[in-house]
Amino acid sequence: KVLSPNHLDEYKHLAATVHKDITSIIPSTRATQIWLGEGGGAYGSGCAGVTDSFVSAFWYLDQLGQAAWNGHQTVCRQALVGGRYALLQNAHGPVNPDFYAALLWRKLMGKQVLTVNVPTSDFPFVRGYAHCSSYQDNHHHNTNNNTNDDGKSTVVLLNLDRQKTVKIDLTILGIDEQNSKTSSLPCSRSHRLEYHMSATFGDLHGKSISLNGKLLYPLNNGTTIPTLDPKVVPACHDLILQPLTYVFVVLPQSIPLCRQRQ
Repeated sequence: KVLSPNHLDEYKHLAATVHKDITSIIPSTRATQIWLGEGGGAYGSGCAGVTDSFVSAFWYLDQLGQAAWNGHQTVCRQALVGGRYALLQNAHGPVNPDFYAALLWRKLMGKQVLTVNVPTSDFPFVRGYAHCSSYQDNHHHNTNNNTNDDGKSTVVLLNLDRQKTVKIDLTILGIDEQNSKTSSLPCSRSHRLEYHMSATFGDLHGKSISLNGKLLYPLNNGTTIPTLDPKVVPACHDLILQPLTYVFVVLPQSIPLCRQRQ
């Protein structure tokens, strides 16, 4: 079910209904937040080989994207430790694959939600969400020689298809919020950062995960998270999204709305 667009859309409709109902009874002048208090993928402490494996990330990231799009400020994951849907395998580590999905979301996706139209005929098997970026260049990755990081955006793309590799032209991604569109930059002067996440050896129901083709192996008996280094790609190159993988992309274009949120 976690790879079914129809199944994922069930939460989409639920989140939209919750947001509509709450905003209809509470004045917009009140500082009200909507929280999802317990999200775990499956009831009854989860499902072994699904909610504690790589494949769970498609449901999890889609839920985070839909919740944010529908005005939810917080999603509480059930659970940090315990059951078969936890982010940690035990109280002392190592981590389950969804931990990396949560970590990258926290690291790269800011609070301001943006509209995104994915230019592909493979919808609904390719799903995407965009936010103003919270990326911090601690390792001096050069995404654009002429601007700083202010105003950038991050998009997460999910390929639910079991066989089809998708090519996406990110220069026409269509990120737009309140008519503030991204501007094009010369390819020679602009780069983006990509974090491609895949199941190691194609084992969707396993706990091993790879970043840009390299196995992520926790250090110190699973208690230390490895460095998550992106791949630097010219901004005008098409993005290649392999079957059953997801990717976070930090885009170099500066968006006025995101600059205002810094």
